[in-house]
Amino acid sequence: MRRRAFALLACSLATSPRGTNAQSTRVPRIGFLASSSAERVAGRFAAFRHALAELGYREGSSVVIDQRYAGGNPGLLSSLAAELVRLPVDILVTEGTPAAVAAKKATDSIPVVFGNAGDPVATGLVASLAKPGGNVTGLSDFSASLVTKRLELLKEVAPATTSVAFLFNPRNPSNLLELSQLRAVAEAAKVKMVAIEIVEAGNIAPAATAVGDGKADALIVAGDPTLGVNQKDIIELARARRLPALYPARIYADAGGLISFGTNFDALFRRAALFVSKILQGTRPADLSVEQPIAFEVVINMRTARSLGLTVPAHVLIRADEVIE
Repeated sequence: MRRRAFALLACSLATSPRGTNAQSTRVPRIGFLASSSAERVAGRFAAFRHALAELGYREGSSVVIDQRYAGGNPGLLSSLAAELVRLPVDILVTEGTPAAVAAKKATDSIPVVFGNAGDPVATGLVASLAKPGGNVTGLSDFSASLVTKRLELLKEVAPATTSVAFLFNPRNPSNLLELSQLRAVAEAAKVKMVAIEIVEAGNIAPAATAVGDGKADALIVAGDPTLGVNQKDIIELARARRLPALYPARIYADAGGLISFGTNFDALFRRAALFVSKILQGTRPADLSVEQPIAFEVVINMRTARSLGLTVPAHVLIRADEVIE
């Protein structure tokens, strides 16, 4: 019996998450704060939870996850972040730049891991990528070349494009950075750019008015939770106006958008789980360098391309990660 008891104890220690105290009964609590809706980020959350399980942290037994969703309404994020801080949670994991900013403002002691955020230095989330400092670190979904490549890709698929409507949320600091870069890129490419602000979930009237007036012959959509909540309406607007449109994530192309070019968000949230594991093992967020994406995925919806009368060049199809027929 003693040998059996020792064997069971050894097995328990071997399968416990690394860095946890076997004698401690307290289960770590993670707060998951999303700028968007639960439905929209379901894949990202599932990827995060699955990666945690692979690292030995199983929800309900060795870790607890409290979720809060703003549903594309950034005005809710401050109160939601405060709720999680009061519980309290041991770590805050955020989805979207607005949620990361809200979490940073809510606490300077609880570790914050952003699963995806725009330029984290320019938006004030961290001091530098290599040495974040403070209690915040994570993964960026943006690179300096992304805006340039998006416009180039749109022009390759729709070469007749001379003016582009850019849908963005002025309340999202990463969108403001993208706007500034796109203006410079569009000017160099001799493409007229029309900036269209979308600040409310369920309201794309400004975009409908602008493209209805014929101010643009193509569309680029910024990566933003509020815009994401408006996904169906934005895709329908592009279809009704017969506008070639480029989107920031594959979820748009899956839903009927022409083409998406951006980061694989599920992969980012799998990496975020590793950040959480290291922090639970005792690593300080200040010592975990921010990671940037090294690869982007292109998804092309050929049904939409054909409906617009577009012929996608062979060299673009070859570069695509997925072609939806």
